[in-house]
Amino acid sequence: AVSFAGVVEQGVNQVEGLDGAARLAVSEDGTRLYIASPGDSALAVFRRSAEDGGLEFINAYADGSVGGSIDDLSGVADVAAGAHGAVYAVSLLDHALLLFKETGDGLELLETYRTGTHGIVGLLTPARVALSPDGAHIYVGTSDPGAPDAIHAFRVADGDGRLIWLGRFETGIDDVVALTLSPDGRHAYVAEAGGLTLLTRSNVSSNSDYGQLAFGAAYRPGENGVTDIAGVTAIALAGDGAHVYVAGSLSNAIAVSPDGGHVYVVAEDDDALTVLRRDRGTGLLSHLETHRDGDDGIVDGLDDVIAIALSADGASLYTASPLQAKVGMFAVP
Repeated sequence: AVSFAGVVEQGVNQVEGLDGAARLAVSEDGTRLYIASPGDSALAVFRRSAEDGGLEFINAYADGSVGGSIDDLSGVADVAAGAHGAVYAVSLLDHALLLFKETGDGLELLETYRTGTHGIVGLLTPARVALSPDGAHIYVGTSDPGAPDAIHAFRVADGDGRLIWLGRFETGIDDVVALTLSPDGRHAYVAEAGGLTLLTRSNVSSNSDYGQLAFGAAYRPGENGVTDIAGVTAIALAGDGAHVYVAGSLSNAIAVSPDGGHVYVVAEDDDALTVLRRDRGTGLLSHLETHRDGDDGIVDGLDDVIAIALSADGASLYTASPLQAKVGMFAVP
């Protein structure tokens, strides 16, 4: 069974940058946890213990911090950790994609990407960022109620993670709330207020259109037998790529264990983390256990929970509670 392992909280042990904590990302090597917190307009950085998954606060990078050199994190909405210590964050209010590089004591800002720089056009209110499984591309989804939304494609140009803008895909995209790629890199799934859109990705590196996206299919309520898909909030794919799991309006985030045996769901209204057993053959789910904030007077970090992240080894699970400015830690057997 999943067990509560502790919590980190704003203002305790000098922890900063967790107000409004909304998105989580564990580094590829499993040594760090990054948290995007729009309430603080900050990116918080924690060192992760390989032994028990415990967290140690390193630093928080907010708008105007580091002597004013960081000024594009207003309303930071998402974070993703790439190869070789590259970390990407998107800012809704500053309309920017930021590239950081891991250092021994935190992060260093390397580059900022926005409309009018690097040949970029129409990067407005970026809300989600995702990496391709091969590490060759970055995709950014926008969410602007006053303009057409899009998925922007970037190619990773060097070992530091610097990017080249490839263009944007707009067909059928509206108000992106989740974005993820299939394990084989051939598809991108976009969750929107009205349903789910499937995009195909050119994943042959020798092709001139490598990394570009094209429309695949749209899944909307009442169409082609699709039901209960309005108000999609999150998407997760099994590691074998055989099944896609979509969280609806009563759930806020979803993750699949690396071995494909379990699915984890968090629900803000229930202050809960639910563990489901997954049949690897059929993909069907069955309830295993539910943990709620305050259980046994111990469980913490699930009050109004909206985000979840798993370490690559599947041993640690982290949750974000934005209103309480907390991150919960759970051990996975």
